[in-house]
Amino acid sequence: MPRKKRGGIQKVYNFYAKTQHDVVPCCLRRGKLPTKVLRALQKAVKPTMDSWQLPSSVALNDFGVPDKFLANGIVARDCGGDLCWLRNTEVPKGKVSAGPYRKLGPAEVRSVVDELLENNPEMLEKVEKLMDATHSSTKGPVPAFAASHAKDAIFPYMCLQRRWPHQTAPPLPEHPDDDATSSTAAGSNDDGSGSDAAENAKSSKAMKAGHVEAGIPWHVDGGPSICFMALTLEGTRTVEVETVDNETGATKTKRFTFRPGDWYWSSPSCFWHRVSSICKGKSGGAVSTTLLLRSAILMRRISGGRITATGRKTNGMKYATKECFCKLAPAFADIIKNTKLLW
Repeated sequence: MPRKKRGGIQKVYNFYAKTQHDVVPCCLRRGKLPTKVLRALQKAVKPTMDSWQLPSSVALNDFGVPDKFLANGIVARDCGGDLCWLRNTEVPKGKVSAGPYRKLGPAEVRSVVDELLENNPEMLEKVEKLMDATHSSTKGPVPAFAASHAKDAIFPYMCLQRRWPHQTAPPLPEHPDDDATSSTAAGSNDDGSGSDAAENAKSSKAMKAGHVEAGIPWHVDGGPSICFMALTLEGTRTVEVETVDNETGATKTKRFTFRPGDWYWSSPSCFWHRVSSICKGKSGGAVSTTLLLRSAILMRRISGGRITATGRKTNGMKYATKECFCKLAPAFADIIKNTKLLW
């Protein structure tokens, strides 16, 4: 008897965002992995994690430069391809928002992502309708998708990322998920697209508290993150998202907290955001490990922008992808909004 497909409770948060000049609709869908899937992923990556050397007192921080471990925390960068894997051989190898991606990932990890796509043919059918999209180049139109079929183009780049807490920041107080009121607060939409004054005040207070302020730069991902998923395997991490009012242009910050088994599906190539592994409570925090899935889309859109160590926003490296990006962004927001994933 075939295994029952499970989706569980999923929350949807709809918003508008602005990269540098382009305001686009966005969507973030989040949920919880089935326990069996979480355990399978944790077991599959354990040999890699056990053999991976822990950071020394100096390592690369989020700005990509050497930094003192206890000053700003670090993200361990993968220089040899050991933590960046391909799900299939139908997409280009190389550096894609991380990397390099040179070899196939563990069979158990690929199997989980393959099964996710097999369980969601409706999502793939919607993506297939977008695959004739092109963007400009000096040599003429270039396909936006670097694979022939949606099943190959979605989530072929798998990256295992480890973040160490920012030790100089105050501990994160114990409380429920920061976004818990996004779909249930008075005055909010059922799908989480609304926001009330109390929630905005809480987000503002959290920003000023300082426990996510130490050395974490805001940035916008490159094109492959227009269809992106993050699955938290260990530890606690936060993702802060800058939203924009489509009428007034005013910006606000929304914060999400993710714990082991939590996943989210979104398009971080469309909005400014920053990620932190956090200390929690008086005992401090542990490393957070997350499996990141990116797609073979808009490969020439290398970066959407980054805030430098001096606080300056960069334009990113987008080349001639703007028109195509502005068409695909709302299309993927709609797909994410209207597709409940089955695991």
